[in-house]
Amino acid sequence: MGRFPTLDKQKWHNIEIVVDRIKASKEEKSRLFESVQNALKAGKGSVLISGADERIFSQNNACSYCGITIGELEPKHSRLIPIWSVQDVSRPWSQDGV
Repeated sequence: MGRFPTLDKQKWHNIEIVVDRIKASKEEKSRLFESVQNALKAGKGSVLISGADERIFSQNNACSYCGITIGELEPKHSRLIPIWSVQDVSRPWSQDGV
């Protein structure tokens, strides 16, 4: 392993760590679950999943791109939420989820 770079505390940094390298399958279901839980813990509620493409998922009720937050979701709000906000945030403006 190399040395860690010096970080400027006046700037925003994205730090990515590899938690596991695994192909999703039924046989690896418990390992996959544990890896995602570890990544969410290390990422303080956000996780980046890499594969054919990258996707960011968050438990923080906030946009990973602009930081806008919303309150706790309740069933009465379901008609008010745009379709992209209940999918993943890797492509926030995609209405078709692709």
